[in-house]
Amino acid sequence: MKKEDRVLIKKFLKYFRPYIGFSVLLLITILLSVGVSLIQPVLWSKLITSVFGNDLRSLYKIVIMFVILFILTVGVNLLQSVLKAYLNTHIVYDIQQDLFNNMLSMKMEYFDSMANGAIISRITGDTKQIVDLIIKEVLPDVIAVLKLIFSFVIMIKISWKLTIITIITLPILMLYYSKNSKTVRQKQSEVRNANDHIISSIQQAIAGIVNVKMLGLKNIERELFRINNEEKCKKEFDFSVFVVIFQTIISLMGLISEVTVFAVGGYFVLTAYLTAESFIQYTSYSQQFSNASLTLVGLVTDYQRIIVSIRRLNE
Repeated sequence: MKKEDRVLIKKFLKYFRPYIGFSVLLLITILLSVGVSLIQPVLWSKLITSVFGNDLRSLYKIVIMFVILFILTVGVNLLQSVLKAYLNTHIVYDIQQDLFNNMLSMKMEYFDSMANGAIISRITGDTKQIVDLIIKEVLPDVIAVLKLIFSFVIMIKISWKLTIITIITLPILMLYYSKNSKTVRQKQSEVRNANDHIISSIQQAIAGIVNVKMLGLKNIERELFRINNEEKCKKEFDFSVFVVIFQTIISLMGLISEVTVFAVGGYFVLTAYLTAESFIQYTSYSQQFSNASLTLVGLVTDYQRIIVSIRRLNE
């Protein structure tokens, strides 16, 4: 992370300070969610072995544990959703208040150099997008990263040989990310700027609607809006395709790794290197690991979008 980016993020995170208690409580619910997800593979493996082993007593105990976990999961998810909604609405409110007050204090040169639509977009669109990304996207990504770490530790404990097969594609993923992170940020910035032009076109057309009608400028305004809208559409499509290709490449890496794990793991079970129960647990944890790895793509994209929006707010 660049020093400039660290300064911007630190400046933005000050808005979370008044809500530190709610943030800590949200963190606790995140840790509980991770804990529940890590317990489930063990229960599933024991459930399957108890069914095939005709062990009814163990089966009943496991079913009761699943019911308890389900109730706990519902409660945690409900509390987590309420906390996210509270933080989202209140932090957006605080930021928009500060930005609007700062705007009123700016010199006239600022308004001469900045289009009205761009100012409106920053106060409304960028503010909402940053907070939405952090609360609704980045936090779930944090859960996935925690799953990634804990799943990795458990996978090594079960079978370090299978773990090597599972993680062998990660260096390729990191290399691919490092080569494309700058492109992600650039394309995201282009999309936001194109959207500014659209808002400015609409705002200027509404503000001058009398002159547009009296002077017969409708066709000119239509053409200007069409050009700006086409540019925005093209930028959004290019960015979406870039992200889809990025995700597809990583999905293919994960698929190859999973198929290899199933083949080698099956051989290990047949040769008694692993028990069937351990293999079932490993496959569950490896799938969690793979899914969490995929969310790294979302985390990378969200980070770039957050930085772009924060920079725009500080322009």
